[in-house]
Amino acid sequence: MGLFIPDWKSKDLAKALKAVEKADGWKKIVKIVTASPHDEVRKAAIVKEFEQLEKPDDMVFNFGKSNIESLLVEIIKSPLYKKNVRIAAMTHLRARYVNVPLRVEIAKGIDDSDSVITEEFLFGITDKNILEDIAKNARNNKIRKSAHIQSRVPGGWKVQISGDSRYYSKTADNLFVASEVLIRLLYISPQLYYMVDTPDGTLGRDINGFFTEAPIKTKNIMLESPCAATDPVQAQSLTDFGDPIKNLNSVAVLKMSGQYAKLVLLMKCGKCGYEFPVETEAGDMERQCYNCGSINKAHRGAINVKVPNSASAVVV
Repeated sequence: MGLFIPDWKSKDLAKALKAVEKADGWKKIVKIVTASPHDEVRKAAIVKEFEQLEKPDDMVFNFGKSNIESLLVEIIKSPLYKKNVRIAAMTHLRARYVNVPLRVEIAKGIDDSDSVITEEFLFGITDKNILEDIAKNARNNKIRKSAHIQSRVPGGWKVQISGDSRYYSKTADNLFVASEVLIRLLYISPQLYYMVDTPDGTLGRDINGFFTEAPIKTKNIMLESPCAATDPVQAQSLTDFGDPIKNLNSVAVLKMSGQYAKLVLLMKCGKCGYEFPVETEAGDMERQCYNCGSINKAHRGAINVKVPNSASAVVV
């Protein structure tokens, strides 16, 4: 009596692929990815698992010690797969493999019309010359722009650990570059804090959104693309970024404890249309655009925030 061979191990590729379609349960998928002799079958199992994710960036999959790097690349590059599957492949590749030449190849090679955003691949690249090469030669416009920004702050983040919290810091020439670097961070977990120092102040970002720990300049700042001086303009909008409720609660708690805290919102410049994070307070305010330098006028009302686990409310 011979040993039982499951259908997904069959030499008949069509039969093996059919078995993948019927495979039930994550453990079975992992087994197929790990042990199938057919790359096409392994790839089909990966795609099946990715299609079941609620969100394409959910990191709930783990294919053990199997080396699936080349299969992930094939999925990423092929427009035949659904967008959420390709993004999941990117997420897994970024988390599991630190292969800079591969990241450069993907970042430069995906077409400008491709719907899959690959900016995340740049986060593992710290060499200024490589980033400048991508900024010049990538086919995707978003990748070129992101690589240009990353090239302005090359090198890795400096890390400081305090208890369970981690603080990451970099230095930038101006607030424009600082905000562009921070807004491109895709995955921020609780107790991770990113801060970019500039001559005009320090911008930070955590899981809730943007924050500051000390005042940042509102006028006479270092500019990215200074325009000719004009009369003040009306800002187009003030909008939330991140989680507005948790952001408000965080500001309220800090204020109640006597620490510095401002509600940071995105202001849309009334002249150039650029959106930039600004400290706000109740009433009228003027803020200089980080991009063109125009002075923007805006107004917001006072917000009464009931502090969690307290009977008190704080005006933010």
